Amino acid sequence: MAEIVVMPKLDLTMEEGVIVEWNKKLGDIVEAEDVLCSIETEKTVMEMGSPASGILLKIWGVVGERYPITSPIALIGELDEDVTVLINQVENQLAGTSTVGSKAETPADELIISSSPRVQAKMAPKVRKLVKDLGIDLPALVAFCGERKITEVEVRAFQKAHQPAAAAKDTGSPHDRRISMSSMRRTIASNMYESRQRTAQLTNITEVDMTHVMEKLHERKDEKLSLTSLLVKACALAIKDHEIINTELDGDYIIYKADIHIGFAVDVPGGLVVPVIRSADTKNITTLSREIGEFTVKANQNALTQADLTGGTFTVSNVGMLAVDSFTPILNYPQTAIMGVGSVKRLPRFLDNSSDKVVSRYIMNLCLTYDHRVIDGAPAARFSLQVRDLLQNADIIFT
Repeated sequence: MAEIVVMPKLDLTMEEGVIVEWNKKLGDIVEAEDVLCSIETEKTVMEMGSPASGILLKIWGVVGERYPITSPIALIGELDEDVTVLINQVENQLAGTSTVGSKAETPADELIISSSPRVQAKMAPKVRKLVKDLGIDLPALVAFCGERKITEVEVRAFQKAHQPAAAAKDTGSPHDRRISMSSMRRTIASNMYESRQRTAQLTNITEVDMTHVMEKLHERKDEKLSLTSLLVKACALAIKDHEIINTELDGDYIIYKADIHIGFAVDVPGGLVVPVIRSADTKNITTLSREIGEFTVKANQNALTQADLTGGTFTVSNVGMLAVDSFTPILNYPQTAIMGVGSVKRLPRFLDNSSDKVVSRYIMNLCLTYDHRVIDGAPAARFSLQVRDLLQNADIIFT
C-alpha cells in the first residue's frame, strides 16, 4: 500500500525544514531506512531515512523550499500501483482546493483559523504563514476580503492597500544578489535578536599573560592539546567558585544550574553551532581536547545531534584563530554569561609594577559578556580574574 512521506520532526524544537537534496530520484527502488533526502533544520543538516520500502512514485518536496512538519513531500508505493486518487487528494490539499462538498471531508489546509472567538478565516498553509510573517491583523483582513477562502493575491493586495507610503528607495545594482536565508541563518538571527532584546548585556575585558600556557603546550605538542580545552577547563573550574555565572533567569527566579555543561562555538559553512561538553569540570584537558576535536569534525560533517547541541549552562567562543583581539560576544540565551576569547599575540610588557624592564610575553584577552540583571560587575570581574589566574598558573589545569 502506498505511503505518503511527510516532513519529519527531526528534533524537539523543529517546526519546519528545508529540503537540501534528494538522494533518490523518481522511480527509484527504496528500502526502508535508506537515505531519502537531506533536510536542513534550525541547527544543522540531517539525513532522512525512508519510512517504507517500495518505489518512489511522486516527489512534491522541492529542493530549497521550506515545509512545515507533517507536510507531504513524497509518495512511496508498489510498482504499477494505482495512486491517482491519493495523488489528487494530496495535490488538492497542497493547492488549497476541495474536491468534495462535505464538511467532514474538508482538507487539512482549510481548517478554520481564529484570532478571536468571532473571527474565522479559511486559507492554505502557505497563505496562513504569509499572513503571520507579515503581521497582518486577521479581523481586518477578513473584513477586506469577505468570508471566502483567502488567497495570497488578496493578502498582498491588503498589505499594499494598508501599508504606509514609503520613501523611494535605492533599487541597487542589477548585479546585486538576493538570497533567501537558510534555516540555520534565520535561527541564528532570531536567537541573537532575542538575546539582545531580553537581556541587559555588558562585557568586561581582562588581559591574560599566556606565556606559561604556550610553553606547556609546546612541551606537550605530541598530545595535540587544544587551547580551547584549556579555556573550557579554566572556566569550568572558576564556575565552581562563582555559581552566579552558571545561571538562568526565569521570571523573578534565578536558577543556579547544578551541572557545568559548557558549549563551545564552532564555525561551519553557513553559520555557527554550539556543541556542549557535559560535566566539563570533571574532565582533564586530554579528554576535553578529544571531545572538542570529535565535535568539530561532526559539526563540519553536519552530523551533530539534538543532544549534542542542547543543555549548555555556559559558553566559550574562541575566535583567536581569526586574528580577533577583542570582541563583545552575545549571550547564548537563556544563559547569563559567555566567555569570548581573542588571539594570543606576542607583545612587550612589564613583568610587574616595580619593574622598569620590558620583556616579550604572549598576551590574550578574555571578553566576558554577562546579563547585568543577574550578575553585577564585581562578581563578573572576580570570575574573569580567577580564569586569568588559572591560565597564568596553568599547572592546575594541565593535570
